[in-house]
Amino acid sequence: MVNTTLVLKKDERLGAVGIVRLSGPEAVTIVARVFRPARRNKGKTLGSGSWRPTSHVVEYGVVLDHHGNVVDEVLAIPMLAPRSYTREDVVELQCHGSEVCLRRVLRACLESGARLAEPESSMDRWKVEFWKEAETSPAG
Repeated sequence: MVNTTLVLKKDERLGAVGIVRLSGPEAVTIVARVFRPARRNKGKTLGSGSWRPTSHVVEYGVVLDHHGNVVDEVLAIPMLAPRSYTREDVVELQCHGSEVCLRRVLRACLESGARLAEPESSMDRWKVEFWKEAETSPAG
């Protein structure tokens, strides 16, 4: 069974922004359950679960918990397969960096079907390998 994983990325030095990254076959479906774009189609908001992202297009909106309460204002960045670095659907939710906000966004995603990634997930390995390669490549 293929899972959709959830990874939290936060730079402890800055702390202003935290990223909740979902990767896998259900990433878009899970985010559609919790994310609502702010406005679309001349001021009309979309209904529950109707988010249809365009790959690599940033959207501003909110994350809702399972009670429909606003958890945080976020930027959603979909990178749809195969145009992502894992070659599967990836959605980043760029949130406010406070621990409270990030935990609430994580909880909303987990309650909607995501699971936490294992330490050293494939995304982390790719990132490490990419940066090692970039550091050793001659500047062009």
